[in-house]
Amino acid sequence: MARTDAVSDDDLLRLIDEEIAGGISFENDLTLNGERRSRTSSTKGDRETALEYFDGVVRDLPAETGRSQVVSRDVSDIIGTMLPGLMRVFDGSDRVAVYSPARPGDEKSADQATDYVNHVWANDCDGYLILLTWIMDALQVRNGIVKAYWDPTPETEAEEFTGLSDEQLVILFDDPDVEVVGYAERPQMVQDPATGQSVPLPLHDVKIRRRTSSGRLVIENVPPEDFGISRRGKSVDTARCVWHRTKLTRSDLLKQGYKRDLVWSLPASDGAPSETVDREQDAGVGAEGSGANTEIDIVEAYVFADCDGDGIAESRKVVTAGGAGGRKLLKNEEWSDDRPFADLTPQVVPHRWMGRSIADDVMDLMRVKTSLWRGVLDNTYAQNRPQREAVQDDIINPDEVLNPTFGGVIRVKKAGAVRDVVTPQIADKILVAIQAVDGIAQRRTGVSGATASLDATALEPQTATAEQLEHDASYARVELIARNMAKLGVKKLFSKILRIIVRNQDRPRTIRLRDQWVEFDPRAWNASMDVEVNIGMGTGSRERDLTMLAGVAARQEKIIQTLGPDNPVVTPSMYVKTLHKMVEASGLKAPETYFADVSDEDFAKWMASRPQQQDPRAQAEVAKIQAQVQGDQQKIAAQVEGDRTRAEAHIQIERERMVAEGDLERDRVNRDFALRREEMNLEAQLKGTEILAGMHSPAQTDIPRQG
Repeated sequence: MARTDAVSDDDLLRLIDEEIAGGISFENDLTLNGERRSRTSSTKGDRETALEYFDGVVRDLPAETGRSQVVSRDVSDIIGTMLPGLMRVFDGSDRVAVYSPARPGDEKSADQATDYVNHVWANDCDGYLILLTWIMDALQVRNGIVKAYWDPTPETEAEEFTGLSDEQLVILFDDPDVEVVGYAERPQMVQDPATGQSVPLPLHDVKIRRRTSSGRLVIENVPPEDFGISRRGKSVDTARCVWHRTKLTRSDLLKQGYKRDLVWSLPASDGAPSETVDREQDAGVGAEGSGANTEIDIVEAYVFADCDGDGIAESRKVVTAGGAGGRKLLKNEEWSDDRPFADLTPQVVPHRWMGRSIADDVMDLMRVKTSLWRGVLDNTYAQNRPQREAVQDDIINPDEVLNPTFGGVIRVKKAGAVRDVVTPQIADKILVAIQAVDGIAQRRTGVSGATASLDATALEPQTATAEQLEHDASYARVELIARNMAKLGVKKLFSKILRIIVRNQDRPRTIRLRDQWVEFDPRAWNASMDVEVNIGMGTGSRERDLTMLAGVAARQEKIIQTLGPDNPVVTPSMYVKTLHKMVEASGLKAPETYFADVSDEDFAKWMASRPQQQDPRAQAEVAKIQAQVQGDQQKIAAQVEGDRTRAEAHIQIERERMVAEGDLERDRVNRDFALRREEMNLEAQLKGTEILAGMHSPAQTDIPRQG
């Protein structure tokens, strides 16, 4: 049971009135150069002044009558120079944001969410125009606002069917998404195949309305002057109150489900121009409308308030109609989803929600340059049409002096009666001062000739290092702006988009993606998956990005050729991603059209199922090696055969030598044996002779002994 200190509906309306009266909004943006002042009929805040400066309206530097009225358009020039590069960073790829798994098992869902959300962003929500307007608002008036929500209004298509049979009619009526809005029955005579007689057959003509979806994602830009936030708010999601003001007709409110009596009791908008920015040049419907077309002032606020009396302020969505002090409550409900707003700013101011715009950095310089340019032109005009000093009594036709004509003659009574008052030439000195102001603007914003595509000084002699350093230094601030927008704005928006789709889309949807029909069912996805914005390459131009990527691809190809496609350094999916980045850096969309998106698992399966066919170069190399091996084998065989022949010849020679030596030795032995036998015979004879001689007398002999 709620306590008595719970916030009542009347208290809630007073709270919203107080927040709108004291919060941060265009009508409360009454500071100029940091000075707070009260509102008057001519008072304008910084952001409204920035919009006027963008249009070339400088109210705080009025031109003198009869003098130059030129206005330097630095705010629009610098924003116009930055915008193409920022859009290339964010919209240069088909994937503005990429989702990554937040827990195990989210890998497949992350890939599906990336494809589906980016398709919805680009095709259903006109994401390019949303992003372009969002960035333009931020560059002009500090914070751009986008609103993302789910519109539960069913989308239907009307269809007509004629000549349906009873069975076809039953099937059509059984479809829960079909609503019959028209029906007619007509008989048709047909021949009965059994009897051959003509019998009437009822046919049905039906007009239906088929529901194609139960709702859709809506992303729309909120004009900054229609958005407000609590004075002490640091972010859209944590501020005590944020609100969106708009005008809706009574017909719009009835379509949203509000009761007719309540809608017709609401006070009509006074139809007066906005107290701040009047973007519409026509009066609109406003007070001129009547009945269903009458416009009503609506405030949709998201506020923290304790409406149940438990002492804790809960998030609530409150819709009111009417102006301050006379608001009527249309809706007050507890709000558990994210607040539908996302904002981005080019330059963050610590501890504040509101950042700084490019206009903030340039408006004072624009005033200075406007004054200087007027001085240049006034000095030139004074030299082209100088003032004259004339002696009135010595001039016969003074009209020719006051209103000179080309080729006219001034008639004087004596020479020197008319002379020009010479104005000194100072335009060249003022142009130097203008260049100095341009240098200050370059340092503040990072926009210069180096960051533009090509300027007149780009072809002047300059070292490559100096040129690159100048380019990088200038582009660094632009890159920082892009990162601020990506990390603090676009990332938050795509996180909200994923949660909105997962929570509200109650049926699968089939879309055409990369020339294939793919079904997506977000109900099973993790709504808290991480998201990373797919921003560009960095501080380089498109040509530099391509050069860097070409170098990376060349090194990857060398590693793959050296270590093979299954190496651990560069996987096939890494190489494909490099090719996709090259396609995107060249300004082309849908890189999958040029190089298929192949995962490492798909590549492994393809390699396993692929017939073993060698590369022709590898086959030629193998054949060359085989021929070389065969030649070496033949050389070895010939060498072995030669060695064998030489060995056999050597053996034969050795055999013959040994035989010859054996024969010689045998002959020698035989000779020695014969000689010895002869010696023995002689010795025996001699011995016998000695014996016989001894028997008679000793006898001497000179025959030597053979040994």
